[in-house]
Amino acid sequence: TKYLLTDFASPELPPALPRLTYDLVGKGYRLICAHPERMFRMEDVLRLRETGFYIQLTATALLGDWGADAKRVSMECLERGLCHFIASDAHNRKRGFHMTRARAMVERHFGGEIAELLFERNPELLLDGRLPERMPTRRLSFWERMRFRFDNQP
Repeated sequence: TKYLLTDFASPELPPALPRLTYDLVGKGYRLICAHPERMFRMEDVLRLRETGFYIQLTATALLGDWGADAKRVSMECLERGLCHFIASDAHNRKRGFHMTRARAMVERHFGGEIAELLFERNPELLLDGRLPERMPTRRLSFWERMRFRFDNQP
C-alpha cells in the first residue's frame, strides 16, 4: 500500500514537517504517525492531523504503561476522534502485545463501535490500501475521565 508509518526521534516536530508532508502526500503517500502520545503534547497531535497524518496510538500508552501524560493524550485523541489505529508496538516478546486489554478499555469507555473501528475496520482498510473511516467524537464526562484515568483492569 501507499501508507508510510513514521516515528519521530525527538519530542519536537521538525520545522520542515509541513513541506515534507506536502511532498509525500503529493506523491500519493498516506502518512501515519506512530505513538505520538508518548512524544507530543496534544497541540502537536492536532498539528499532525492538520498536516495530513493519520494517528496510531500504542496499546500500552493507552493502558498507562508510559505514564499519566501519555494516557491523558491517548484519551484526548480518542475523545476528539483523532486516532485511527491502535497498535501493540511489540517489537519483541519483552514488550508484549496487550491488544486485548486495550480493546476492552476502549469498549468500556468509548463503546464497541469505536473499538471495532480502531482494532478491526480501519486496519483492514489500511491493508486494502483504502482510507480509514472518519472517527466519531465522544466527549467523556468528568467522572468518565476519572474512571479512564485510573482504569487498569485486565
